[in-house]
Formats: sequence, structure tokens, C-alpha cells
Amino acid sequence: MQVLELLFEFVPVILAIVAIPTLLRSLQYGRRRLPVLLAVASCILLIIAQTGWIQAYLSNSVMAMTLFDKVWTIFNSLVMLNFIVWSNPFRKGDVSEKCNTSTSES
Repeated sequence: MQVLELLFEFVPVILAIVAIPTLLRSLQYGRRRLPVLLAVASCILLIIAQTGWIQAYLSNSVMAMTLFDKVWTIFNSLVMLNFIVWSNPFRKGDVSEKCNTSTSES
């Protein structure tokens, strides 16, 4: 049972590893840099926090678990900041904005 729990803990790490190149490729298609870079930073922090926390848990290191709890707090804050940046309705240079202006001018 512990093996299944451990594998379950690695699912977000695998998703983050897959997401990083996908996010970086989205910069080629005119995406805003700040949200994409925040998302990449979130992925990197998730990999560090998740793998570090698992290692600390397996070695029963209370001090390391406390440290990686702080990394998780930074990660969670960065994700929330990214949600705010992505959902800002007044941002300039959005891809959908460019599409709407080009169709309305013709």
C-alpha cells in the first residue's frame, strides 16, 4: 500500500515535468511572458517541494519536512499569484484581444 501512496505523490511531479516544455513553447505563440514564467517557476517549485518532502518523509527528518513545508507555501502563493495575473480582465496584449481587433477592422 505504501508503494501506491508513493507513486500517487509523484503524479504532480510527472505532470510538472511535462508542463514545463509545453509552457515554454507557448511563448512562441504570443503568450504574455509574466504568466508563463510564473507557471514555469511554479512547476519547478512543485518538483523541488514534492520530491524534497517525499525524501524528508521517508527519512523521518522533521527539520527537512519543516523546510519543504515552507517551499510548499511559496509554491501555493505563486500559483495563486498566477491565477490573479491570468484572470486579470484588463491586461493588454492578450492573444484573444489581437484576434478580436483584426476581425472587427476588416
